[in-house]
Amino acid sequence: MDTRIGRFLQPVRLLVPLLLGGLALAVGGWFLSELLIWSTVSIGSIVLGLFFLLLALASFAFVFPRGCKTCRKLLEPRFGVYPPDAYDALANAVSHPDPQTSAQLAPHRLTGPSGGRRALVRLEVCPGCRTVGTVQVEEQTYRQNQYWHAERHTPEAPVTPENAAALYELCG
Repeated sequence: MDTRIGRFLQPVRLLVPLLLGGLALAVGGWFLSELLIWSTVSIGSIVLGLFFLLLALASFAFVFPRGCKTCRKLLEPRFGVYPPDAYDALANAVSHPDPQTSAQLAPHRLTGPSGGRRALVRLEVCPGCRTVGTVQVEEQTYRQNQYWHAERHTPEAPVTPENAAALYELCG
């Protein structure tokens, strides 16, 4: 993985885990007061307190999103949708970026509905310097009229200053 990509604390995203943790403490305090005052144990308050505690712990994963260490900005997602038969050409263009190949593939990008199958270029790039990020190509199928499922995909590759312009052109 690229060493210029790091994780940063976002104070606004810290509110959700803190509020859920506060709810867990409030429910735990209510359980403790029931136990001390009336000598009764409420299973519901134990389950509710543990539920809020687990939600608080799980939501901490979203407090530290990925970003550029140089610009101190979050990575911005960009997508390019292509016909499914372009998957192999896109995978080759991502593994060996070349401005000429990107210029040849860019006109084939789909702008409307893509039907039941598509090739997707997923680019996460720093909006500041546009030279730091990751890129991946997926072949996706629309399942049961509800969601896109990745049938196959390339490994996540780093965006470097040398290949950034070519990859950026693939996503428009």
